[in-house]
Amino acid sequence: MYHNLHLLRTFLAIMMIVSSVIAVSFSILVANATLAIASPMVPPTDSELFIIGFIPGATAAEKASVLASADAVVISQLPIIDGVAATMPASNLRLLQENPLVTAADPNTMITAKPLDLGGDQQIHADSAWSAGYTGSGVKIAILDEGLDQQHQEFSGRIAACHSEISGVDCNPNNSPLGWHGTAVTGMALAQGVYSQAKGVAPAAQIMMDKVFYPSNDSASIFTIVSGINWAVSNGAKVINLSLGSLTPSATQPNCDNDVPSMTTAINNAAASGVTVVAAAGNDGPGKGVEWPACISSTIAVGAVDSSNNLASFSNTGAAMADHGVVAKGVIVVSPYNGTATYANLSGTSFATPMVSGQIAIILQKYPNLTPSNVRQLVENSAQCLGSPCPNNNNFGYGVVNAYNPINWALSDSVNPNSENFGFCNMFGCTGCGNGSGTDGCFHVTSTLTVTSVNGFSGPVTLNYLGGGGSTSIGGPSSVNVAPGAPGTAILNIYAGSQTGTFQWSIQGVGYGAGYSTSTAYTITEQVCRTCQTPQT
Repeated sequence: MYHNLHLLRTFLAIMMIVSSVIAVSFSILVANATLAIASPMVPPTDSELFIIGFIPGATAAEKASVLASADAVVISQLPIIDGVAATMPASNLRLLQENPLVTAADPNTMITAKPLDLGGDQQIHADSAWSAGYTGSGVKIAILDEGLDQQHQEFSGRIAACHSEISGVDCNPNNSPLGWHGTAVTGMALAQGVYSQAKGVAPAAQIMMDKVFYPSNDSASIFTIVSGINWAVSNGAKVINLSLGSLTPSATQPNCDNDVPSMTTAINNAAASGVTVVAAAGNDGPGKGVEWPACISSTIAVGAVDSSNNLASFSNTGAAMADHGVVAKGVIVVSPYNGTATYANLSGTSFATPMVSGQIAIILQKYPNLTPSNVRQLVENSAQCLGSPCPNNNNFGYGVVNAYNPINWALSDSVNPNSENFGFCNMFGCTGCGNGSGTDGCFHVTSTLTVTSVNGFSGPVTLNYLGGGGSTSIGGPSSVNVAPGAPGTAILNIYAGSQTGTFQWSIQGVGYGAGYSTSTAYTITEQVCRTCQTPQT
């Protein structure tokens, strides 16, 4: 279904200067936030902006022909979706929707924003990750938001790029009621801790800000957001943070992938390029479904809890949380605010989301080769389950994230027995050599592999059978599942070959792509082999 949405992000701005803190004077603004309703659909005007994507392999001539048939005028290329932003008469939209070369033809949705602690770091165990030496160093996090106060003391020396998708407007904070939002969101992930209570989850990661909100009315659009995703991917971001959104028709479903196809394509292509996208579940309250783009299945959706891990009264719930959601603290969190040494107490899923982005930066510092799929599985499986069973719980998804678990986890494994001497074979048969059984007699034995969780590891472990030599072989399953107190076990089939010698095998277990590995050795010995009546395998 194609539609034009008017998206509303609402904050209650209740601010007052409270005090100065530690040796430096910090003005602390207290903004207790209740959040987010979506306004009604707005019908398209006679001629407006559309986001148009094409199938892979469509030629330039084919694209030009399609656009000409709809009287579309291209204003910008969007490589992340192999498409364009173009103006055209709204009455021609169906022509594009029915064209087999077109994957997306979305009216340019607008998002309007209006005004509305270290405790959070400890709650998700980021402080333990810091103590182990992991602070997100070397990882770029792209925040797509309202701009950034580049002079704030919490960001000194770590701004890798500051960009704007708004023509003629720089990336400094918008002079608007919600102009502070980008600085605050950035701080939750990346503040370096000059004021310790406002330290971000990844205080050494690199900052990339892309302004996607127009200063005139605190509004963003599909065009600016898709353009921002394209910019972030092209400039080396490993994580994209989207603290924005609105309800769409499929909000209560496990995913909303078909609601805004151009955005889904952009996020899917970002993931294919190695970039993890994290998005706010929304602030409409329980039972309303999960907002777009967080309901897109290739994101990590983030809801909010308070300091006691109770679900925030404003945090959205829905089947997408059970499908691909987690939670983090988002109630009364301390974050930088516009002004060189200014901070605020804030609430909302907007501020829970960058805590998860920061957690991912910590993970990628230790395991830089993880794919977004690996990262998502790791974030989900390392979370603390709230309201068991998880993730079959629409409130909390997989639970509250834990920044320390993924870097502390490990695996161990063993195989019993760990060797086999296949002994002697002669032309009269294969009796008395080893402990073989089955149709291939003494040339086939079994052994049991056990892969064990260390420090709470939980998840699938891929098994690789390496080395060997001669014509020996070891066969077994491709993976096992491992959890605390529930080791994975596998029966291995050990086969003799037709050559004499001693052959060393290694059975390797790998979790989450390349993140966790363990290996154990197996020795196969064959002393003498001649023609046998029993076939060798």
